[in-house]
Amino acid sequence: MPKTTNVRVKIAAVTYDLLEDGTDGEANDPIEYTTDGRLTEGEDGRMELSYEESAELGMDNSTTTLLFNTSNPRFINMSRSGGSTAGLCFNPDIPRQPCALSTQGLSLEFVINTRRVENTVSHQGGKIELDYTIEFHACVTERNKFRIDVTPKPTEAQRA
Repeated sequence: MPKTTNVRVKIAAVTYDLLEDGTDGEANDPIEYTTDGRLTEGEDGRMELSYEESAELGMDNSTTTLLFNTSNPRFINMSRSGGSTAGLCFNPDIPRQPCALSTQGLSLEFVINTRRVENTVSHQGGKIELDYTIEFHACVTERNKFRIDVTPKPTEAQRA
């Protein structure tokens, strides 16, 4: 029987435009927000973290879901559904993965090149850190550092 935990999800992300020599340029405005979500663990070790995206970032009615298995937590599939859709794959063992994004009638295909994944998420909480670049038509355009902190929300019994 799957086990579901209500969680608090804190997102912190920063992107860097890349310079011609491939080094990081200046950081763009960082993104930080907190939302609620659900963490579900199946009996087979499959973990699913879902949370609502921030309306302030133009992601109205969008839900992001991260899927991974506890036997290989560094391989993460991320999907977005709702107002905008996306399918992303992060795998440092096979770093270049084709991905897609669709928003308001515009569809893009690109490659994510995963540089680093750290994933310690369990029902006790944890974090996911992603460091990756995005490539359009073989041109590396930006570097992203993305962190998700997951904290279980107290149950009614724990609040009493």
